[in-house]
Amino acid sequence: MERFEKINNQEAITQFLVTFITFAVCFGLGCSALSRGSFLAAAALGILSVLLQARLFVLMHDCGHAHFVRPVWLNNLFGHLCALTYGMPFFLWQELHQRHHRHQGNLDKRGQSLDLWIMTKAEFLKSSRLKQWFYRIYHFPLFTFFLGGLLFFIVLMRWPFEKFKWKSQLNLLVMNSLWILCGLIYWQVPGSREYFIYYLLIASVNFVQAIWYFYHQHMHPKIQWYTEKEYSNQKVSLYGSTFIIFPKWVSWFSANIGYHHIHHLNPRIPCYNLVAAQDHLMAVTQASRLTDNSLFLEPIRLQWMDLFRNLDGKVWDSEQKKWLKFSDLPGSFFK
Repeated sequence: MERFEKINNQEAITQFLVTFITFAVCFGLGCSALSRGSFLAAAALGILSVLLQARLFVLMHDCGHAHFVRPVWLNNLFGHLCALTYGMPFFLWQELHQRHHRHQGNLDKRGQSLDLWIMTKAEFLKSSRLKQWFYRIYHFPLFTFFLGGLLFFIVLMRWPFEKFKWKSQLNLLVMNSLWILCGLIYWQVPGSREYFIYYLLIASVNFVQAIWYFYHQHMHPKIQWYTEKEYSNQKVSLYGSTFIIFPKWVSWFSANIGYHHIHHLNPRIPCYNLVAAQDHLMAVTQASRLTDNSLFLEPIRLQWMDLFRNLDGKVWDSEQKKWLKFSDLPGSFFK
C-alpha cells in the first residue's frame, strides 16, 4: 500500500483552496442574506456551509497525519486554517488523534486516548449501580451524539485536560484567546450577534456529525476489539474499522472518510488516494482467495442508511467476542 502514500501537491492545494474559499463565500453570503432578512437563502447557504465545513474537517484530519501536502509548513498551515473554521487548536487535536491510532481496538489500552468509553461485560457487571447508570446514559444516543459532540468540541477542546506537548498548549492558548476576543465582540457589538449564532449553528451540526461518523467507524456490532496479545494493525484496520459506502456526492463532501479501514491500515495515505488504495486491496485479496481463502480480507461494509441503525451494541463481551445490548446482560435492570 506504500505507493498510495505519494503526495500530489497540485491535487492537495486545489482541494484545499476550492473547499476553503467556497466555504468562506457561502458563509459570507449566508451572513449577508441573514442581515437582509432573507432567511430562506440564509438557511440554504447554511446547509451548504455545513457540508463544506465537514469536508474541511477531513482535510484537517489528513493534515494531522502530516501527509496531505508538502512542504510540512504548508501542511500545518492548511491544518490550522481548517481547524480555525471549527475554533479548534490544530496541534492539540493532532496529538489526540495520533493517540487514537496507536490504541484504537486494543482492550488493554483503553483510556489512553480520548475515545468513546468502552466497558467489557465483566467490568460492567462488577460496577456499582451508579456507575452502570452513568455508562448507560453516556451511551444513550441523544447524549453520545448531541451532547457528547458539543461537549467534546466546545468544552474539552478548550483546556489542557491531559499532558500535552508545549506546541499543543501554545496552540490552545492562542485559540482560546481568539474565542475570548469573539466573546468580547459579541457583547460589545450587538449587530454581530446574529452572525455568531449563525456560525455556531453551522459548527454545532458538524460537531454532532463528527461524533456520529466516529461512532459508526468504530462501534458497529461487527467491530472487533482485541487484547494486547491478539492485537495487530491489520486486524484493527479491517475488523476494527468500517467501510461506509456513501453516494458519490457525500463521498466528495466527506473527502472519502468512508474508506476508514484503508485509513487505519495506512494513515499516510491521503484522502485523494483512498479510493485507488481500496481498489488495489480488493484486487489483491480477490486474487489471493483463489489460492488461500484465509488471505481474503473483507472489510465491514456499511451502507449510508446503516448509520441510522445498529445503535444498541454497548458492552463488549470478551468471551464471545461480540457487542451486547444492555438488555442481553444477565441480571441487568436495563430492559
